[in-house]
Amino acid sequence: MELFTGLRLANRQLLLPSPIVAEVGHLLATKAGARTEAFFLRALADRDFIPGRANHG
Repeated sequence: MELFTGLRLANRQLLLPSPIVAEVGHLLATKAGARTEAFFLRALADRDFIPGRANHG
């Protein structure tokens, strides 16, 4: 939690590789429920996390 708070306070964004976004959404939906998944999706919409491509080497 401190990492996310620190990033927000520093006006920085967290880049999430696109496959991770899909996996996190699925995990949240199946393990924590639709409401928690909706909070994650709202954070994506609010650009708290930025979906992007992973760089390989």
